[in-house]
Amino acid sequence: AGRRLADLAPRVRLRQADLTALHLDEPVDLIVSTATFHWILDHDLLFGRLHAALRPGGRLVAQCGGAGNIAR
Repeated sequence: AGRRLADLAPRVRLRQADLTALHLDEPVDLIVSTATFHWILDHDLLFGRLHAALRPGGRLVAQCGGAGNIAR
């Protein structure tokens, strides 16, 4: 992701974090997640942290797996 988005710096910053402990110094415009939320047991905590990290009007874009995506 860093290589693909390098030409957008400094407008785009990537961060890898424990989402249940997510704390940002400033709210962000966009949070993108790919097939992550099903691994987190406390969804109330998860979505509370994500909401707190977004600016008013910010977006959460999440790719969620479908049936059988973790069958193996």
